[in-house]
Amino acid sequence: MISCTLVLHDPNALRAAAFASILSPWAQQSQVELRITHDPEELADLPDLGTTACIYPIGGWSLRHPNVTRTIARLRAISPTSPLIVFADEADSAEIAAAIDGGLQGFIPTTMPANVALAAIQFIINGGTYHPHPLAGARSPAPLPVARVRTLDDHRPAAPDR
Repeated sequence: MISCTLVLHDPNALRAAAFASILSPWAQQSQVELRITHDPEELADLPDLGTTACIYPIGGWSLRHPNVTRTIARLRAISPTSPLIVFADEADSAEIAAAIDGGLQGFIPTTMPANVALAAIQFIINGGTYHPHPLAGARSPAPLPVARVRTLDDHRPAAPDR
């Protein structure tokens, strides 16, 4: 028996298919119906199958990008009580803060291992919220160059060939 519906909304068909390939086995095991939409208006036609959550992958766009804010507003207007989860390539502290300030129930960086992302989705569907710690999305600084260790032999003239 299906307990809820998870909608994957992505206007990018190839990216949606990639995410669906990860989500589908989990959804079957968790008895969650997975639906894929490419246009927010398709959500209005979905039957009410219980608690519905919506995943919206934004790729490398910011949560403050006009297309993203417009789509989030439309998704919320169509399904105001559904948890909204964003998958994002950029997970810096400003994006995480924007997700929290925007009331998103989930902000999942695409750098996260798939099993952790699936656990976060399950947690959100069960009523929780998930936002990574801001430092979790911070980029590591470039490694420092390794200093060459100099030895006494570095200063000796080369021995003549015999």
